[in-house]
Amino acid sequence: MKYILSFLLSILIAAPFNAQETMRIQDVNLEWIDDYYLGDSILKKRLQNFYKDLNEASNPFETEALFYELRDLCESLTYGIELNEEDDFVSYENDMNDAIQVLGSFNLPGFDFTCAGECTMFYVRPHYGPILDVASYTPGLHDDIALKIITDTWGVLEDESPSFQMIECCACPGSNRLGSGEQYALLRRINKFTDNHDLFVDELESIKSTMKNYILYNDGFPMDEAAVIDEFNLIRNELSFNEKELDILMKKDIFQSITLNYSIEQGQFYVNGKQVPTGCIAQLKTELNGDNSQAVIYLDRTSLRGCMNSNIAYPGGNEEALSYTINDSLSNDTYKITVFEAVNGSLGVSADKIIVQFVKRDYLLEDDEKIYVLSLSKIGDWK
Repeated sequence: MKYILSFLLSILIAAPFNAQETMRIQDVNLEWIDDYYLGDSILKKRLQNFYKDLNEASNPFETEALFYELRDLCESLTYGIELNEEDDFVSYENDMNDAIQVLGSFNLPGFDFTCAGECTMFYVRPHYGPILDVASYTPGLHDDIALKIITDTWGVLEDESPSFQMIECCACPGSNRLGSGEQYALLRRINKFTDNHDLFVDELESIKSTMKNYILYNDGFPMDEAAVIDEFNLIRNELSFNEKELDILMKKDIFQSITLNYSIEQGQFYVNGKQVPTGCIAQLKTELNGDNSQAVIYLDRTSLRGCMNSNIAYPGGNEEALSYTINDSLSNDTYKITVFEAVNGSLGVSADKIIVQFVKRDYLLEDDEKIYVLSLSKIGDWK
């Protein structure tokens, strides 16, 4: 088999391009595409245009377009190759290894011909070196910064898993490095960039989705338990876990400490199937004299009874004069509520609009054991 790709590359990387040189590229017969991709003319043209654009890119948006086209071309080369799949796996494996050796020998810039799935399938992965080179020549640093975030996550030669996931085999999701601080730091970098620039947004949002999925589905968290919980609390809001996803997460042993066993039934709060006394909630309201000093109520048991099982749920007042409504559900177990209290005089009833959140709070017992107590915190007011 004769190949003339080296001739193609000598033209593709020449600078600058002109109409005559473009025509010469189009006239080249890419034998490796004929042999392995059934002479796919569209694929051939895309490769020619990719290298032409790689040479001519002059701004960050063109760098971004090249990044996505490299990804797409790798996918097309991965799934478009024609290998012997009709016989046994040994025949397919031999054909695959031959293709990897032949195609890899051309050192095609931007493409790494290899195998994946414990080397059971042909795979072409992107090498972002040429894209990084382009970014270094475009005005400004915006594309450089975005690509640094991306390659810090996936590598310059793209890995099968992100930096925050430790995968040992293709059939297992691997262990997640939550608790190392890496994912929180990565989210901060992404947010800082996307808040100010509209480059690489799809890829950066995809990294966040990948992060979320690996937190949900993994073989465990090897970092210190407290560090795992701390980092999760830092990134939970940003990754916007829904109720179904939180249910999946809270079944993991390490997250039992932050499981919130409350529900809403007929417009009232319940904990473990038992209605929360109105007096517990009313303790968080602002008094008529302006006193606003209560920040949190322990609902579950601490070393002694919590408000759910207290002898007096509303000390110093008449609980029968109290009621509340849930006005709005916000994210992260947070609610806008209105607490009503019947009062003497012309006012008749007072209404205090507060924002509350169900949380698990650390509580140290006398023997230094730490427990996690379901609590209701007052975190603000609303109009």
